[in-house]
Amino acid sequence: ARSRPAGAVIEKLVSLGESVVAVARTQNKGIVEVPRWFAEIMAKARFRGVSMKWEAADVRNAATLRTCLQNAKAVVYTAASSTRTEKNSPRDVEYVGVEAVAKEALEAGVERFVLISAAGVTRPWKSTMEGVTRAGATWRLGALLSGRLSAKRKGELALIKVAQESMGMLTYTVIRPTFLGNSSHEAAFSVKAHDVVLSQGDHAQGSITRSEVGALAVEAIFIPAAYNVVLEAASSARSLSRQKGVPQQAQPKTGLAKWDELLSWMRAGDGRYISPQQMTKLDQLRDLQQYWTSMALEEEEYGGGGVVANLNA
Repeated sequence: ARSRPAGAVIEKLVSLGESVVAVARTQNKGIVEVPRWFAEIMAKARFRGVSMKWEAADVRNAATLRTCLQNAKAVVYTAASSTRTEKNSPRDVEYVGVEAVAKEALEAGVERFVLISAAGVTRPWKSTMEGVTRAGATWRLGALLSGRLSAKRKGELALIKVAQESMGMLTYTVIRPTFLGNSSHEAAFSVKAHDVVLSQGDHAQGSITRSEVGALAVEAIFIPAAYNVVLEAASSARSLSRQKGVPQQAQPKTGLAKWDELLSWMRAGDGRYISPQQMTKLDQLRDLQQYWTSMALEEEEYGGGGVVANLNA
């Protein structure tokens, strides 16, 4: 919970009046230290009468998580690895850690799990080479060479497996941000649906602020259209996915778009790579299905069967 996306998630939850338990490792043994931004949000929470606390636990040690997960509705996993220490490796935090927390969450009766991953994890080499001249190129190259992108994908699949084996008791949403830009955690409160562009197939490019990711993660907790979905996210002002041949699955047509409208375009799945050509075909099939569904509903509403009966009388 020390990361900037975590701060945005907590800010958004508190603004909605939701109780929050922030979980993070202790940096110094026996000493609980909280970031300054957490203290600021806690002051707001107390003023609003919202329960908020900080718990020391480690995703690499499942036993430390059990108390934190009691009575929780949802988990938003924002933990990130560091290449500076072997104990905080991509494999431990972004793969094994995700799997451990997902299993403990299921055991504790948690119903929702939102994982913050990264765009380009299904084809790390190609996605990195495509973005070498764009924002975040240095980070992406480092994430590739350190194994973070591969570990994130393994973490996604581990979460999805746990959710699938739960027979509906645990549902997931995997959010793959494009390059993360800086922003204040306080900005999460004001993020609207039209600020974000969502897509699927893992070919999104561009950047997105941490506050936009935090707001999206919180909204995904409560909207059924986001259940068992893997999606990519970019800022509508910074998206580079409008390239030729890349379909856009969720671009609000007006500034009045709502989060449920934005997420309603997302398909359930495991987040595998889908080429732009395949995405176009899937969009066409979905549009056709929606057309025939609307026609059937219209016929039922106006009594189509009754008209046939009268003609045959």
